[in-house]
Order: sequence, then C-alpha cells, then structure tokens
Amino acid sequence: MKPSISYIFGSVIVAIMFLAVFVGGSNAVDCTHGQSAKAFAAKGHH
Repeated sequence: MKPSISYIFGSVIVAIMFLAVFVGGSNAVDCTHGQSAKAFAAKGHH
C-alpha cells in the first residue's frame, strides 16, 4: 500500500518550512550562529 500524494506533498512542505525557520532563525539570532548553521548545512549536503 503506497502512501497518498497528499501525504508526501504535506511532508515535503513541512520539511521546507522547518528548514526555512531553522535557517532564518539562526541568521536572526546573531552572526556566529548563522555561520555555524551554514557550515553545518554545507557538510550535511555532501
């Protein structure tokens, strides 16, 4: 039984929103947290 399209689409939206909040929040707090978050994200992609 495969998952429905709406379930997949919803989970993707949640993931994108979470990433947007995480990156935006870390950049808003201060520069050092923004730098570390970007470095962590860069390592995570590779």
